[in-house]
Amino acid sequence: MAPDLRTPGKMPDPFLFDSEALIRELDRCRELVLLIPARTQDVHFASNVAIGALWNLREQIRYLLALHREGQREWQRRAEKALSKRQNKHSDMPTAVRTIEAPRSAS
Repeated sequence: MAPDLRTPGKMPDPFLFDSEALIRELDRCRELVLLIPARTQDVHFASNVAIGALWNLREQIRYLLALHREGQREWQRRAEKALSKRQNKHSDMPTAVRTIEAPRSAS
């Protein structure tokens, strides 16, 4: 059986990515590691390393999502400000009156 190769057309849309589901899954993985019975010091140490790594990954993802969210909000604020400027500019500007000259005859 051939391996599951993902072509660019089959890749998931990053805008449909559910970041909260990812964080819940990381929490679930951390809880599963906590269920591993620590019968030896090696298992206990390895479990603690895995728990710490999952927690750090979770916090990094939350931080990056917060940065992304703030960037999106800033972009929205700038877009709204530019739009309101453009609307004010057009509404305050009087219509220019141009005179139309008759064509001159060639003499």
